Amino acid sequence: MFLLALAGMIAGLLAASNFVIERLPDAKDLIEKLSPYQAMIGLVALILAALRLFSLFGGSDRISLLSYVIALSCVLSTIVVGFLLSFPMINKFIAEQDETGNAKEKAEMLRKKLAPYQVTAGLVSMGTAAYLLLVSIL
Repeated sequence: MFLLALAGMIAGLLAASNFVIERLPDAKDLIEKLSPYQAMIGLVALILAALRLFSLFGGSDRISLLSYVIALSCVLSTIVVGFLLSFPMINKFIAEQDETGNAKEKAEMLRKKLAPYQVTAGLVSMGTAAYLLLVSIL
C-alpha cells in the first residue's frame, strides 16, 4: 500500500502540475526535476495500481469501508493518471507490436477520452494517496 500511495502522490503531482504550480509556486522546481521521468513514473504507477486493484477485489485485506473506498479511489485515479503519463511509452510499444494499427487507434481514442480528466484524476490521486500514506505510517 505504501508504494502505491507514493507512486500515486508523485504521478498525481505530475498530472496536475499546472494546477499545483498555480497554487504553490515553490513546487515548480520539484516538478521540473521529475518531468523528464514522467513516462516511467506513469508506467510504474499504472502497474502498481493495476496490481493493487486485483488485491482489493481479491479480498485479502481486512480494512474498513472508508479505507476501502479511499483505496479504490486511489487505485482508479492512479490507473488513469499512470496511463495518461505513460502514454508515449505505451504507444511506442504498441506501434512495435501491432502491425494493423487497430490497437494504436484504440489507445489514442482512450487517451482522448481520459485527457480532460487528467487534472481531476491527479488531484484525487494525490489526496487519496496522502491519506493512504498516513494510514500506512500510523
